[in-house]
Amino acid sequence: MVGEPEPRGGPHLEIDAETVNSPRGDQSDQVDRTFWLGAAVVLAGAWGFLRMANLIEDHGGHPLDEAILRWFRQQAEPGILRGPAWTGEAMRDLTALGSPLVLALLTTVTSGYLVVSRRPHAALFVTLSAAGGGGLNFLLKEWYDRPRPEVVPQLTQVSGLSFPSGHAQISTIVFLTVASMMARLATTPARRVYILGSALCLAILVGISRVALGVHYPTDVLAGWVVGVVWSLVLAGLVRLLQRARWIE
Repeated sequence: MVGEPEPRGGPHLEIDAETVNSPRGDQSDQVDRTFWLGAAVVLAGAWGFLRMANLIEDHGGHPLDEAILRWFRQQAEPGILRGPAWTGEAMRDLTALGSPLVLALLTTVTSGYLVVSRRPHAALFVTLSAAGGGGLNFLLKEWYDRPRPEVVPQLTQVSGLSFPSGHAQISTIVFLTVASMMARLATTPARRVYILGSALCLAILVGISRVALGVHYPTDVLAGWVVGVVWSLVLAGLVRLLQRARWIE
């Protein structure tokens, strides 16, 4: 009847409930998809790393290892890289991006910024991610005990063991961790993809420089990339769980 008040809990209440609940459901579905995608990448990465580790333990490496190392050098002068005269200096500059000092400075600056931004848990995450990745690399190198390649002359001074590459692994961890912090400030998916993609490209360049300089086998670098990605995803998943449990910000 005209003038009769509309009953409580009518259409307006249902519309409001859908408006409020729908985005939360979509967000939850997106988080679940991201979680399972990350879990699949972690499992695939772990399987790939173990395959490479078994290969070097059983056969000492893959024939492509030595072929790729030689490909980077001039055939008549294996102590000189292919390409322009500045290629060697460029590779040394790139490899410096993955040096312990540079990565430690980047980690410290990022953690300091997060502390002054009143995000102490995020700062702790960045620090533990880098330090834990370095410790893991040391343990893996000691376990597999693979010597450095001697196929071609080494174009930079190195020490220690070879598998997996510390420069490749730890630069991947640090670059991805810092990029993930920056990506949270991005306002569009395209910007987030650009930030994370740039971090991966830098880690790839660092790894390539290690092979070009003759201080790592390609399988060392590939294993370093894989471990770096897996470590970063595992820690990111752990942080996400802690955030959903409201234990950290």
